[in-house]
Amino acid sequence: MKQVISLLLALLLLAALFAGCGQTDGQTSSESPATATGGPQSTAAPAGETQSAPAGSETPETPADTGTAPADEFDMDLFLAETLAAHPDAGAEELCRAMLESPYFRLYGYDSTEYFYPGLNYEYKPEGVREAGCVVDNAGGTGTVILVLIPEEGTDAEALSEELLENAMPGWVNFEDPLDRQASYVIDGKVILALYNHDMQPVEGPVAGMARDFVEIFHAWAAEHPAGSCLELADWFRTHQRICGMDAYAVQEGVLTGFGDYEHEVEIKGFSEGAVFAPQMSPSNFIGYVFRPAEGTDAEAFIAMLRENANLNWGVCVSANTVITETDGDLVLFMMCSE
Repeated sequence: MKQVISLLLALLLLAALFAGCGQTDGQTSSESPATATGGPQSTAAPAGETQSAPAGSETPETPADTGTAPADEFDMDLFLAETLAAHPDAGAEELCRAMLESPYFRLYGYDSTEYFYPGLNYEYKPEGVREAGCVVDNAGGTGTVILVLIPEEGTDAEALSEELLENAMPGWVNFEDPLDRQASYVIDGKVILALYNHDMQPVEGPVAGMARDFVEIFHAWAAEHPAGSCLELADWFRTHQRICGMDAYAVQEGVLTGFGDYEHEVEIKGFSEGAVFAPQMSPSNFIGYVFRPAEGTDAEAFIAMLRENANLNWGVCVSANTVITETDGDLVLFMMCSE
């Protein structure tokens, strides 16, 4: 009897083992987790890796089906799905300009692709394209770009998407610090290539599109940061404008760019703290300063001294035609530009 019972127990144990072989870690479907849950099939590849967009890898047209990026990563899938869903009949330029309304792209600009395609191998030019445009970060200098292409009738959109990814250059602006995300999409027949950094952040507050816009930003910032430094303000200007790539750094009393000339050198004095914000490329017809006059210095007299010594032709090859000055509390804004 004991032998019979032992045999029955062995058979039951063997049956349980066979039953457990049909599933692993609770996964009852032969599909991958992403496919089983309806998640998007990403064509993104980290910088430095070669990856072609697989055929049929369209971004889901329903925004609710996207949103797969980690919490600290910009969700390009969701952004593009929502933008195209909101503008189903838009052309390439209209779509690009719609993207510029996003807080993430407020510092960017629209560029045509008439002469070249930003972000692509310089020797490569897509064929079979009826219309194209791009959103590009010219002022920030990151090289972030979104290319929007509308293929001609008969063009294989999936093949074009793969070509774009194969010819993408994430380091086209800075090869030492290439963009860390690249992805291509085919959405509603439109082909899109995106080169960007995963940690993109939205830009809040006013953004300068021309020099005089800095005046509004100056007063708004001063009201919110009464104890802020000149360098902090200059850096805020640098990161809240889409005019050009700019640098910001502190300055000391002495000879400053934009004042005096080679024959009449002038030292600017009377401030306890100062900073400059100016284009990275020279010569330029724009330069801006933020000063905090020294204790006991009359602000109006200080501004008059700046104006008296300002040289609109400091760039030699180019000239400015306007001087702008503003005060707010103990801060002075000084700019030379062409309007």
